[in-house]
Amino acid sequence: MDRETNIESIRALEKQIDEHHDKRARIHLKRVRNSLLNISTLPPEILGDIFHRNVIPKQTFDAGLVKGSYNFLLVCHHWFEVASRTPELWSFWGNGLQDWAKRHVHSQAGPLDLVLDWTRFNPGSLDAAVRKSLQDHAARDTVRQVHIRTEDSKLLDAILSSLAAHCDGLRTNSLESFVLWNQGGTPADVSDFFAHYRFPKLRRLALSNCTISSWDHLTSRTTLLTTLQLTLDKIPPPTASQLFSMLTSNPQLEELTLAEGVIPVDDNVAPSFRVPFRRLKRFALAGNLSHLFRLLRQLECPERMDYLSIVAHDCTAPDIPRTIGPYLQDYIGRRGKSRKGLDIFLTYDTGITLHASDVGESPSSIMPAFVRIIVVLKKAPIIEELEKLNLDLVSHVPLGEVVSFRVIEAPVVVTDFYARLPSLEVLKLDTALMSAAFPEPDQGALRVYDQVSPSLRHLSLAWLLLDDYDWSPLTAFLSYRASAGNPIGSLTLLDPPHMCPEVVESIKGVVEEVRIDGMVLWCPLGRC
Repeated sequence: MDRETNIESIRALEKQIDEHHDKRARIHLKRVRNSLLNISTLPPEILGDIFHRNVIPKQTFDAGLVKGSYNFLLVCHHWFEVASRTPELWSFWGNGLQDWAKRHVHSQAGPLDLVLDWTRFNPGSLDAAVRKSLQDHAARDTVRQVHIRTEDSKLLDAILSSLAAHCDGLRTNSLESFVLWNQGGTPADVSDFFAHYRFPKLRRLALSNCTISSWDHLTSRTTLLTTLQLTLDKIPPPTASQLFSMLTSNPQLEELTLAEGVIPVDDNVAPSFRVPFRRLKRFALAGNLSHLFRLLRQLECPERMDYLSIVAHDCTAPDIPRTIGPYLQDYIGRRGKSRKGLDIFLTYDTGITLHASDVGESPSSIMPAFVRIIVVLKKAPIIEELEKLNLDLVSHVPLGEVVSFRVIEAPVVVTDFYARLPSLEVLKLDTALMSAAFPEPDQGALRVYDQVSPSLRHLSLAWLLLDDYDWSPLTAFLSYRASAGNPIGSLTLLDPPHMCPEVVESIKGVVEEVRIDGMVLWCPLGRC
């Protein structure tokens, strides 16, 4: 049938549909009309593959998947029939138990990506039919991923026991990813999943608040892990020898996270013993400082990683220059000079936090970093001691490469950094004292102004703290920059204290662009 004849046939059928009053006849005519459309000439396997590529979700967060839309099932009966006969399309049941109950009936012959995310969906209870479906998938070895995040220990036990109900445990030849974030009060026992079988396809293993009695079994039966994340602060961790054995048997690791007390120490492991990581891209450690650095000395990390995070607990003031500083300096030195310069972010909460990243290469967030160092002190020191600790830590970064410097609520005298940052282009200060950032406009201030990088062009100040609404330190600094031929290109103020008209005019006269609370106050003609 040629195209014109096909179009005429469709129009004739549409006219019959409009004139027909019998419901069944109308449905039959609609299906005949739809069968003449070009899209209906595609073979079912090709149409099913199109559905699969556009509907099956992509993994976008640690404990779950973001589902695609199944609204296409409402388009026509043919599409629904093709979808029902495409098992791959039903590998993802949804994020919650209500979705599981709707979709599990279509997935008996296909793989299963099992996801439960209690933070987005109300878990409820496990339906008997869903439990039977889980058992069938486990028996047929079609479970591909298990990603569960829940605080309901009873529901978690029901799911795990269903998966391990056949053949003394879970069939694991198809298992590629096992992520279990147990956010309840009682640790979950996952030993049955790892005690009996090898895991020839397992690439990702992430356990939080889980107990496992078969570390030795797991060590010998995982060889292709690319991601290992262990947060086992409430239960006994693997021994140092078990951990080293697991790391050695998985040389393909690209991401390694050992957090909150899981760092094992074993005096029997020789200090000269080293585990090479050639492909590691993301590395995060958290725990007692002395344990952290005993482990770090035995891991050979690549010179360049996308992300390095060290969260050190129970530190005292001398620990920073003695341990953290030299390690930071050594890593950045091995990493090589940044192409576009470094971005340094310094803040203070329960301790000291330092972030460093390549400018222009890091993700856009409040704390982007390829290096993230958090020092949690044993006791809150006095302000003067904190200022010294900040200087000690930052001094181990190649300050000549720093082009962006951000400080948030950190007890630090910003003027102490001016002479140390010769390439500074962007300065961002949140909740900073005016006197800590800009000296009073007297003869001594000129020496400080001369130390500021001539490249500084962008200044951002949020929640600035000043005495008696005195803006003279800032206005004097801006005026001096303009008179010296290095004016500030843009000034951004967030929630500033009251500014009288004279202050506004003085700033507008020496800064090219001024923004207050997101609104442009002043901008040269042609740039607004």
